[in-house]
Amino acid sequence: RPWPEQRGAGVALHEIGEGEDARGEEVADQEPDVAVAELVDQGRMQPPGQAVIDGGDYVCFTGSTPVGRQVAASAAERLVSFSLELGGKNSLYVADDADVDKAVEGAVRSCFASAGQLCISTERVLVHEAIADRFIPKFVAAVEAMVVSTDLEFGPDMGSLVSPEQLETVTRHVDDAVAKGATLLTGGKKIDGPGAYVQPTLLTDVTPDMRAYSEELFGPAGVIYKVESAQQAIELANSSAYGLSGSVWSADLDKARDVAE
Repeated sequence: RPWPEQRGAGVALHEIGEGEDARGEEVADQEPDVAVAELVDQGRMQPPGQAVIDGGDYVCFTGSTPVGRQVAASAAERLVSFSLELGGKNSLYVADDADVDKAVEGAVRSCFASAGQLCISTERVLVHEAIADRFIPKFVAAVEAMVVSTDLEFGPDMGSLVSPEQLETVTRHVDDAVAKGATLLTGGKKIDGPGAYVQPTLLTDVTPDMRAYSEELFGPAGVIYKVESAQQAIELANSSAYGLSGSVWSADLDKARDVAE
């Protein structure tokens, strides 16, 4: 995701379809359960994978909401089961009794793992106002301490975005928010050099007229909101067309479960 960047997988699937594995060795001749081979054309994945929908007995799709609707309609036409993992505008709620240090660590991981390019990445950080003055400075400091690098080794905290196009999408969202009055707490700038790199970013004072409020960024940018109560956090988390995942940070497990439910 996006599909043009998956050429390596496409080549491997094409070779398997031709009777070889990714190392060029023969594999057993067998009939696939789904029409995987028809997804590739000279080693490149072709959208939107209609061959799988037409030939499979179960469809599992991860991608955009518009294509998810097409997949659902096609699978329903054939009366086959399917599961869809689509866009997300995921929220993390920090309750007033949360362990601040643990919540900060979790928020950094949730927002910036894989440079925010996970369907379940957190984009909204909802912080109870009673704990905000302790949580927000530590969260900003932790993000500013992150190491962004091209190294293909353990150590750096974050790598690149999947493409220059996705870099432009993220920076457009951030620039739009700042131009309309949002506060940039840290980051928000492209990193010079080869590759599609941007500083890990935190915003606040984001309002409904800004793209970052409701649209999926799919990148390393989190938006912080102060809330007066758990009920306000729930209402804000649900004020989105998306609803893929969420988390609650609290010292009271029963209270956290009540909020989650």
